[in-house]
Amino acid sequence: MALRSAPIASKAFWALRALADLPPRSDLETYTRLGWLFSRGWPRRDGRFRFSFGQIEYVHALSLLSQFECIFLDREYDVALPTDRPLILDCGAHVGMATIRFKHLFPRARIIAFEADPAIERVLERNVASLGLADVTCLKSAVWIERGHHFFRADGADGGHLAPADGGLSVPTVDLADYVTDTVHVLKLDIEGAEMDVLDHLDRKNLLGRVHVILCEFHIRSASDNVRLGSLLVRLSAEGFRFSLGWARPAPYLAAEPDPTPFPALPSGALALQFYAWRPAGAPVQ
Repeated sequence: MALRSAPIASKAFWALRALADLPPRSDLETYTRLGWLFSRGWPRRDGRFRFSFGQIEYVHALSLLSQFECIFLDREYDVALPTDRPLILDCGAHVGMATIRFKHLFPRARIIAFEADPAIERVLERNVASLGLADVTCLKSAVWIERGHHFFRADGADGGHLAPADGGLSVPTVDLADYVTDTVHVLKLDIEGAEMDVLDHLDRKNLLGRVHVILCEFHIRSASDNVRLGSLLVRLSAEGFRFSLGWARPAPYLAAEPDPTPFPALPSGALALQFYAWRPAGAPVQ
């Protein structure tokens, strides 16, 4: 991956600050330090990292670098809301980077952070506690369409996902509809392929009308997923949402059904995309 660069003199100064265990003073300094973890050949190493806001644990250095770039540098989850005390559902919270960013934006927010991987959820809980984040509830559960248990395939990073019955470990699941009992100001979904199932479920329960903003990473693995996404967009529009894409890119790494295209630059229809949906200013929420 291409790393953002800084002047050599700055990097030397930052290296001295890192050796002295001083917190970074800018996002670029933070990103440079994270890049050192990656460039030293530790993409899968776990450990601790000192941010400007405090020290947290991480489980995978490359994932931490990617999340910091998306969430703190590119500000993919930054949002303007009609209240300073929103309810935020962070579905697929990992070690807590999005939760931390939401708390920076909305210190009085109430956040429910769901993480399916039991080992990563323990790290999430420790990070929330060590940073003293108030009104954050961490749940060791996969977000799904019903309460119970489901097989989950962990990858030790940020790509763990619900799996068929013949693979993975059994993890508890929650019915997300149980948490949409009042206005949800931000519904963030990064649940590795289960997003459309969950949004379809909320739609069938007539609960999308209670959601103000949706931040979602979709994984399109098949031609049928394309059809489902088109249907979902129609229904979101009927519910009063506007929507857009932050980015979309081919995702040959996804376990996907063969879906050839006529484009040499896009050999498969498998893709990942960052999706935004919101209600216009002044639009009513149930």
